[in-house]
Amino acid sequence: MPFVHLTIRDWDKTRSARVLAALFLCFMLIGAAHHKYHFMYHEFDRDVLSATYTWPKLAGVRSTPGRVESTERLLNLIERNSDKGDYIFLYPDYSSAYYLTGRRNPTGIDWYYLLGGVPEIVDATLKRMEQNRPRVIVIDGPCHNVYLNTLVSRHYQVLDTIDQMIVYHLPSDSVAAP
Repeated sequence: MPFVHLTIRDWDKTRSARVLAALFLCFMLIGAAHHKYHFMYHEFDRDVLSATYTWPKLAGVRSTPGRVESTERLLNLIERNSDKGDYIFLYPDYSSAYYLTGRRNPTGIDWYYLLGGVPEIVDATLKRMEQNRPRVIVIDGPCHNVYLNTLVSRHYQVLDTIDQMIVYHLPSDSVAAP
């Protein structure tokens, strides 16, 4: 793009340089439009998006068969093992699950990639999770948060594994336990 800018900026250059720059610019714009049309954010080529979600708030949205299956399986597990309005916790992120299931985040933080190591945020998160014990915890990938690992190992049972996500459930007799 700097080449295009410099060439077009200096109109007193040769006609062939201006034509080349204009062709290059057209090629870039057409390529970008093609890519934008054929590829979806966080997904694949539109031709691969062959499955449709049946989850009510996602009805009609298309994705890959694997993603549709794993997402709906997770949402069904959350729905079967907690009630609307209950607290659930997804680490390090997956904030759309709170909305899609009608559940609440006990911490008020939806994304832990960058915030998980700030001591003040970790302390506030720990207090909120003790006050609002989540019925379901989903950990997606390796978890290096010592507190969360301790909380899960002491109070939760593995419910299922979906792809690299481990889904934990708080047994009914532990709901009120601190």
